[in-house]
Amino acid sequence: MKYSESRTFVNRVHSIFNPLLLTELRIHMDTIWTEQQVKAKTDREQIAINNGTASDALRMDSRWYDVWCGLTPQMIEVFSPYTWVIFPPMIRIVREQNHLVPWHQDIGYMRLLGARGHNQIITCFIPIDKEPSKHTTLQFALDELPELEHVSTTDYRGVGIKDANFSKLEYYELELGDCLVFGDLAAHRTFVPPNARLERRSLEFRLTQPNMALSNKDYFDIESSTFIHTDD
Repeated sequence: MKYSESRTFVNRVHSIFNPLLLTELRIHMDTIWTEQQVKAKTDREQIAINNGTASDALRMDSRWYDVWCGLTPQMIEVFSPYTWVIFPPMIRIVREQNHLVPWHQDIGYMRLLGARGHNQIITCFIPIDKEPSKHTTLQFALDELPELEHVSTTDYRGVGIKDANFSKLEYYELELGDCLVFGDLAAHRTFVPPNARLERRSLEFRLTQPNMALSNKDYFDIESSTFIHTDD
């Protein structure tokens, strides 16, 4: 099924990203995390930091986009027609219980952004720990769902599905270099599998189609491996 035909799909992609590069990015993340986190300037950033998400200064490091450089046409086809990566990405280090994000659809977060939210996206979740299967991951509801009502609070983690009642749940044991690609109506949450560590480092990118891009916004085109800024 083409991604344009479904918004609840979940696709586990094996060995698409370079494990050596992901290891370098993990080391880079650990090296700069504390230094960049203290640069937070807003209450929004501080709430995000308290829940395991990077500051704006850390998220805007263009080095995270190295993972998208030099993809083969076959690799790009995995994401097509969603070939523009939204800037900046979500960078996370999960270490505590309050870092676990409740059930939600990513479209719920887009709605919170108002006019700066995209109407349709897909998400690429890339764990960068040495052995991702031994760490916190994502769990999905495999139901075919409409857009569900989300409840928002001042707590970043409190943005979630109002009535989370699903019939079939699944998580995936990932290896370094794998990713999960899923639609914006795929309900998911942060999940600690049995015998896994409550710890995770991850890069989370949201992609859109070029014809769905917003004005005055930055993107990374995975077909040309270049950054693009759209006009007003």
